[in-house]
Amino acid sequence: MEISKVDIKENYIYRLDMQDFTTNSDIDWSKTISEIDAQLYAKYNLTAEEIAFIESKVKEME
Repeated sequence: MEISKVDIKENYIYRLDMQDFTTNSDIDWSKTISEIDAQLYAKYNLTAEEIAFIESKVKEME
């Protein structure tokens, strides 16, 4: 099965919620960017294909 950009976009819109940036968050925001990314991927149960798509499109901030 091939996943289209529309399928991925709709899936991400479905998964979006408000992030808690306080110390009460389920994400440890004090970690490195790659560690935060890994926590978010796990939180939203992203597949390897979805992660690869994101990482191919989003450049790391400097």
